[in-house]
Amino acid sequence: MVRRLAALFAAMSLSLLLVSPALANVPLHQDVPIDWNDAGSQGSEEECEGVVLEPGEVLWHFVLTQAENNDETLTATFADASFNVAGMLPTKIAPDTDLADHWVLHWDIVTTQTTLTSAFASGDAGILNLSHICPGSPPPEIPEAPASVLLLGTAGIGLLGFYLLRQRRREGVI
Repeated sequence: MVRRLAALFAAMSLSLLLVSPALANVPLHQDVPIDWNDAGSQGSEEECEGVVLEPGEVLWHFVLTQAENNDETLTATFADASFNVAGMLPTKIAPDTDLADHWVLHWDIVTTQTTLTSAFASGDAGILNLSHICPGSPPPEIPEAPASVLLLGTAGIGLLGFYLLRQRRREGVI
């Protein structure tokens, strides 16, 4: 019985050793959630210079420092599930001058005005940071007519119709 338990334990340990590299990832260094308009995460004018966004869009810039490979991927989850991003390739890759055998990887993700709920990079080395957020202009506001204006307009149209109907009856058209 002891031999069987030992064999079972050894088999489970071996399977965990084989699976654990596939499960490795680098979590986001900051606490989440992070809103699109978080004051501490807003990019400077220089960082957001040249970023072209539609009204209501937001650019999220992530950086993985000290990566061992230049082919790591980023997965970021936002409150709006349609902006789950997995397997993005880095948009900029540059050798780290301090660590010649490491990389600094950059990713840009464009979303609507939403909240980042989690993020991680593939691999098992480095530090993943949300570098900055660049918000586009606010979405255009479509003014709504106050209810009183709509009520008055509807009443006016009704009265005009009643007046025209009375005029036609007086003239004998109806």
